[in-house]
Amino acid sequence: MFLDADEDPNDPKYKEMAPWDLMFDRDHLFIGSPDTVLEKMTRMTRSHGIGNWLLQMGVPGIAHEDVDRSLKLFAAECMPALRSLDSTAVAAN
Repeated sequence: MFLDADEDPNDPKYKEMAPWDLMFDRDHLFIGSPDTVLEKMTRMTRSHGIGNWLLQMGVPGIAHEDVDRSLKLFAAECMPALRSLDSTAVAAN
């Protein structure tokens, strides 16, 4: 589970929450069209100064063919734009 520094992992609300639900609630899942995924990743790169990403494309229940299609689409349409971002330009908000 990915919690913020001020959140207690022993808090019952987190112990009972599925990790996917928490990530979805916090907008940490990149689901959608290449434009949607790119917009979310660009926003997070700029706001948090992210320079490297670790992505999980395959999850239980999703067909290999669908994962393969998503990976190829991501590589063709999102990665080129992400490479051009300056992750050190963190927003001053």
